[in-house]
Amino acid sequence: MTLNDTIRALRRERGMTQEQLAEAMNVSAAAVSKWENGQSVPDILVLTALADFFEVSLDALVGYTVQAHRRGDMVARIRQLVVQKKHTEATRAAREALRRYPNSFDVVYEATQAYGYSGMEQNRPEDLRKALSLAERAMVLITQDQEREKHIRPESIWSLMGNYHAHLNEYDEAIRCYENGNVAEVNDIAIANSQTELGCYDHALPKLSRGLVVSVIRLFNAATGAMNCLIASGRQQDAIALASWLCRALDGMESASGSYIWKMKTILYTNSARAMVRMGRMNDAELQLRQAIHCARRFDAAPSYSVNGFRFYWGEEKSILDIAGETAMSAIARCIDRYDDARAELREIFARLQA
Repeated sequence: MTLNDTIRALRRERGMTQEQLAEAMNVSAAAVSKWENGQSVPDILVLTALADFFEVSLDALVGYTVQAHRRGDMVARIRQLVVQKKHTEATRAAREALRRYPNSFDVVYEATQAYGYSGMEQNRPEDLRKALSLAERAMVLITQDQEREKHIRPESIWSLMGNYHAHLNEYDEAIRCYENGNVAEVNDIAIANSQTELGCYDHALPKLSRGLVVSVIRLFNAATGAMNCLIASGRQQDAIALASWLCRALDGMESASGSYIWKMKTILYTNSARAMVRMGRMNDAELQLRQAIHCARRFDAAPSYSVNGFRFYWGEEKSILDIAGETAMSAIARCIDRYDDARAELREIFARLQA
């Protein structure tokens, strides 16, 4: 670790900002920033003052690598034990790390999760209380570490606290924490589950049903992206299997009144046809494209972008944002024209099937 990394590590371990260190050293914040970015080096008098301030020797200040690596190793060890569900060992390792580095955000954050998982999976309320206390400490430390905040946001810590309160059956407090961390409605389902436990079914059910629909749409978006990757990588059979599975799953989500699902299946069948052309299975590709046209015509006969077209939706009327094409038939054409891998063959089949 270089000197600039060492100064940054020591400052963060103290839970200090660059401005606070600058004030303590009687220099400008810009000077501290330059030290930590490697743009300048403190003179020997300032180095001595830094060593005194951080209560380390000059040798330790210049050669802080061992201690920093030790902290990183301890954090990695805690994380590994949590993943392995060795909760007793994880909390023991967390206690030792906290004793050595009580003001390190990384240590406090990993310790929070170690105690949290121990409490939730082993039904240990005392560990959940400890996790909540550590989470509050992590929230303080993260506000003092702007670099760390880029990777772990305060909202994620609020969500952890919501989980811990929910496992303690403190649902009102859980909802408060979830709402504080509810960026882009990511905690809506967790909030609704807590509302269900409180008997607030009228508030919970719309959120839960919306979560079902949002999950289906996200699954579709992930699947179509994965199919493009698989086709481009030569894994055609995997792409075909993925489309087939998702089409069957979507069948169960279609309402009797007609649905956007028909347009989703149109795109899946078209991509499946692309994969089959790449494999030289022209007859199968034609069958898949015929299915795509059938779904497209079904949708275009009574187009609906309402989420109410999904089965198991009991919320207010909302519309789906769609950029696949003005119609389902135009979505087929766009899908064919977008990629070079099977464009000519699919254009010919598409034109013939429409004649």
